[in-house]
Amino acid sequence: MNMTSVMYLMISLLIPLVFLIILMKLETKLVLLMAPYACIGAYVINAIGFGGRFWYLKPLLGNNSLTPLPVNLIFYPTLGCYFLYFSDNLKISKYLLLLIFVVMTSFFEYLLILTKWLSYSHGWNIFYTSITYLISYGSGYLSYCWLKRFYNHKN
Repeated sequence: MNMTSVMYLMISLLIPLVFLIILMKLETKLVLLMAPYACIGAYVINAIGFGGRFWYLKPLLGNNSLTPLPVNLIFYPTLGCYFLYFSDNLKISKYLLLLIFVVMTSFFEYLLILTKWLSYSHGWNIFYTSITYLISYGSGYLSYCWLKRFYNHKN
């Protein structure tokens, strides 16, 4: 395994996994309820993006189908769960927090483009990517609010 693949696994799998475990100790219900939702959302969006050839991820783990696994299974669910945790626990506007997470995640993806790990085609660009993150975080938040009311997760 080359150094690029090791860095990719550290950034997309190991570091987020540590943060997800930390959050799991703080908010077990939130992670158990929402991490699977975020995982499914990541898979759906990436299936559309990869299938439509809107974006291409360099095969860093040996083949095209393995490379997105860490981001779909751990990276995006971790970000989604932290967004929801912060929305509950920080005294900040939900809209501002949403904007911060969309910009932060889009910036991370922009870094992937700069490192040539990710490329866009068929007119796709970072603005469209930001829209997908806005939809993902927004729908995750709405689902979380509904589930909280349904399961009385918090007062």
